[in-house]
Amino acid sequence: MKRNDFTMTGINKAGRTYRAWTKEGVRNWITYVLHHPEAMQEIHLHLVDQNIKLSALMFSTTPGPKTAENLNMGTCEGLPCHDICYAIRADNFRPSAMLANMENLLMIKFALPRAIVEFRTALTKYKVRCEKAGMPVKVRWHQAGEFIPEDSYLLDRMAEIFPDVKFYGYTKRDEYYVKYYNHPNVNILWSAWRGMEIPETVLACGPLKAFFVEFKDGHNEYMADFIKDRKRVRRCPGLIKGEFACNKCKFQCERSLIIIAHEH
Repeated sequence: MKRNDFTMTGINKAGRTYRAWTKEGVRNWITYVLHHPEAMQEIHLHLVDQNIKLSALMFSTTPGPKTAENLNMGTCEGLPCHDICYAIRADNFRPSAMLANMENLLMIKFALPRAIVEFRTALTKYKVRCEKAGMPVKVRWHQAGEFIPEDSYLLDRMAEIFPDVKFYGYTKRDEYYVKYYNHPNVNILWSAWRGMEIPETVLACGPLKAFFVEFKDGHNEYMADFIKDRKRVRRCPGLIKGEFACNKCKFQCERSLIIIAHEH
């Protein structure tokens, strides 16, 4: 069977036939691939290239704990935030996002050498576009999902191949925060919220680099509008008040959403 065999066929208002993914179709396709390794040849890496002036090249894997819903492919097993995770919500409402994240996970687990080649090719093209636009080249690691050994290795290889590219992301796994704390071109922040216990291994690295979030609607993560003790935190001096943007670096999620705690 082929990848398209698992999609749904429909007819749009113009009378043209189209194919679309459903959650059931995604799960059936991924299950088929897991039982038929030769089908891996139809899978390629999904990298999201959003508006070049506002965002970055983004890489994601399957969010959440391992459940029947995600075929036990969740990368966030044991973490406390799955009940309010925006990425799980996106997967539930957008089968195409669920498909991309699952295929990325399959790529790095079962076809890592090919994933490295495809990532390098995509990032090389993205660099050319950024340079033409006069913009810095940035890659967000894990718009969805969490670190596992395979994608940490992929990040290591990309950071080595592209030493002039800034890679950034967020984690709730202390071993990866510690690993990348002093990395020259990888900036991984500790993802936390008020009242969350921060591991001693994280605090021992030095000044805490953390992204504090506030839960406002029971589902999504938002930047905390305030911290109880303002004397212990500072923000990027270019932060535009009331906006997720920065006058200094003009880049959402890079400095404008960072709150650095000088002590815990």
